Amino acid sequence: MSKLSLYSIFHGNLNYSSIPQESFHEIIDSCYWPILDAAKNCNFKTGIEFPVNTLKKIQKIDPLFIEELKSLIKQKKCEFIFSGKEQLISPLIPKEINERNLLDGFKEFKGIFPVRPQIAYVHEQIFSNGLIPIYLKSKFKNIMIIYETASQTCNLNKNRSFSPIKIKSDEGQLNVIWNSRNAYQNFQKYVSGKTKKLAYLDFILKNKKSEDSCFPFYGSDMEIFGYKNPFLGL
Repeated sequence: MSKLSLYSIFHGNLNYSSIPQESFHEIIDSCYWPILDAAKNCNFKTGIEFPVNTLKKIQKIDPLFIEELKSLIKQKKCEFIFSGKEQLISPLIPKEINERNLLDGFKEFKGIFPVRPQIAYVHEQIFSNGLIPIYLKSKFKNIMIIYETASQTCNLNKNRSFSPIKIKSDEGQLNVIWNSRNAYQNFQKYVSGKTKKLAYLDFILKNKKSEDSCFPFYGSDMEIFGYKNPFLGL
């Protein structure tokens, strides 16, 4: 019988414009810590991603969180996914700024974590082919982007949906690990109680193939879990 392997990345960003500074401590406690607790206690290995400037804010507010994250990474109970110094809409930003955002982010990241991330979470999950040489210059081989967006412009094999592919440029190639807008929205609805458990499980199992395959059940924000944003009405 074939297997369906599920994977996830939880993205955090305290510099999101609608989050007031006085809520940072609440978000770390209510949204970020539960992900670490799940990785530690529930045999749940996931990817965790923060821009470096958010990591530095967390370190000032709750240094124990950073120490616990370091410990879980060392134990291989979770993996840190890199994005950059700050979250940007990269295709709208000049090449030089995108390069500095990655390179400066790496320099500051090394002062916090003794690891070299292998996967890049593309900012805002908005990608263009012009970003390929920028990620290659930063020594990345793997990036995560949205499957549904790519399927609108590329001839993807629907029989092997969500299987990793390679994208190429004159400078080299990158491995693409897929995220799914449809999947993370369904998970958010399930967690919020808008979708029943059996309906959500049915959605997941519909992605099972006749051969072993993989599926990204979540690849979006942490802040929507356990925090009611007064500006967004969440």
